[in-house]
Parts: sequence; structure tokens; C-alpha cells
Amino acid sequence: MRKKENKDKKEKVSLFFPANYDIGLSLKEKVGLRLFSKREDSNDEIICQYFFSDIIKVQSIFLPYSSDIQIITEEFPLSEKGCQECTQAFKHPISMELVQTILETNCLVTGLVVYSKPLLKLVK
Repeated sequence: MRKKENKDKKEKVSLFFPANYDIGLSLKEKVGLRLFSKREDSNDEIICQYFFSDIIKVQSIFLPYSSDIQIITEEFPLSEKGCQECTQAFKHPISMELVQTILETNCLVTGLVVYSKPLLKLVK
């Protein structure tokens, strides 16, 4: 029964993300959203952690392959406008529906997205 509940939760949350996001759930960690992103042609990685209360608190950790780690922390109001600003700032799709769904699932939602190489335009 528990496996079916977890599968249902995962499917419900997955609907909020594009197909290139691999979504999972961690039931034993603080409620929130943690997204790992990487480009295919790079060893650099970015971890974005989102925590929800009366605000959206985001911590973005840039893990470059050959230089120092960079950490950015920002806060946004927990509202549609705050979700839009958060999405624009960190490029991951955040909405009030997603936040409410994550809070209802009562778990940490994790995601992995690997971006393909950007297309290069040939200049003649």
C-alpha cells in the first residue's frame, strides 16, 4: 500500500515538470524541493533548494568543476507573483499549485535535469 501511495505522490508532483526532469521523493527529509541540474558538455553542476513557509527561500549552489563554489540565497513572497519571480530567477518551473502539492506530499521532492548542448549557430 505504501509503495502505491509513494508512486501516486511522485506522479502527482511530476506533472509540474517538463519531461527532461527525473523526479523522486525522499520521505525522511525536510519538506521542500531540491533540483540538481547539469549540462551534458560540462562537469559544472547546480543545486537549487527550495523551502516553503510564509516565503519561498531558495539556495542555489553552483559547483564549478575548476573554481570556487558559489552560493546564492534569495527569498520570494509565497504568492503567484513570488513564484513567477522565483521561476525567472532560477529557471525551474515554480507555481503555487506545485508548492501546495509538495506541502501535501509532506516530503522532499528531488529532481535531476541534464541539459543538452546548446546549438551553435554558424556565422558565415
